[in-house]
Amino acid sequence: MNNKIRKILVAIDGSERSLKVADYAISQTRKENAELIILSIIEIEPWYHGKFPYEWGTLEKLDQVYIEDKTKRQHILDDIQKKAKENGIQSSTDIVLSPITVSKSAVIADYAKNKQVDLIIVGTKRRSSFAKFFLGDVKANTYSQTNCPVLVVK
Repeated sequence: MNNKIRKILVAIDGSERSLKVADYAISQTRKENAELIILSIIEIEPWYHGKFPYEWGTLEKLDQVYIEDKTKRQHILDDIQKKAKENGIQSSTDIVLSPITVSKSAVIADYAKNKQVDLIIVGTKRRSSFAKFFLGDVKANTYSQTNCPVLVVK
């Protein structure tokens, strides 16, 4: 069984904390001589347009509604990708539109599975309960829904 890490996925939300996580992911990817996938999820609200969730929403229409959000997020991902390139890392970026009714952890886990990712890197937020304190909602759920290791960066 080969345990070499070839693909690392880092999930970014655009916050200052997530940018630090991206820097860590770049460092880890460089150490592993791996490929880096930089993912960002934009949550979309099903009730925002139309009477029923997504009755109106083709992918093209959703892209138009969320074009400003996607453009802002893409600039952030481009900056991270530039840092990766400066460190000799092959990387790609992706922005996923996901209904707010679907957990980010499920989106991250599915994406990682489809891209055959070997390691997921995510940030953490401090919460009040024991599990949330160490992992945060998205991180704990991502860990439980994926077949690859999840590295949580404080």
